Amino acid sequence: MPVRSGRVGRRTLAIAGILLVTGCGLTACSSKSTAQGFNQTIHGENGAKSSVLFGKDAKIPPDFPKDVPVPVAGALRSVVAEANPPNASFTLTYGLGGRDGIAVGDLYRTRLEKAGFTIQNYSSIGGTDSHITQFDAIGTKWDVAVVSGKANPRDRATLSVQVHTHGPVTSGIGGIGDTTPDNSPSTTPGASSTTTTTVGF
Repeated sequence: MPVRSGRVGRRTLAIAGILLVTGCGLTACSSKSTAQGFNQTIHGENGAKSSVLFGKDAKIPPDFPKDVPVPVAGALRSVVAEANPPNASFTLTYGLGGRDGIAVGDLYRTRLEKAGFTIQNYSSIGGTDSHITQFDAIGTKWDVAVVSGKANPRDRATLSVQVHTHGPVTSGIGGIGDTTPDNSPSTTPGASSTTTTTVGF
């Protein structure tokens, strides 16, 4: 099954973002335990922010775009939200609880079409080893990349939805590099980042 390199790049960068965030590598990192949940937020310069939420702490962020419909799927398992104004990215992962990934993906595709998105790069493969559908939904303000199903019989079916600002160059963690003309890094002395973390497994 062909996979677009841009989508792979975005997914790889989102995973890298999770690893960076969970590593508490920046200047301030605090944590406390909860039951089977994890959340962490890193605040950077000029309004930049990265958040990761897992397990019971996973929920749709309040700044998730209202004009992008959320899937009707299983339990929300993780959320990665990143902002680098004026751009933003949200990656939602759902466990499908035994539901057919292709059917769930096709239902979400229909919802996106009804909301005015144009579907591109659609593919769907069903067989003894894998059941996967994937596509891009292009809007005027937001683009959505969707992968739904499982790659082999041992996997549990999941739905992955990445929503990102329409048309930015995929650069930086999560593919939301600053695409404004002047994106040079700040050289302000004493600039710092802050992190807030809640952890529990």
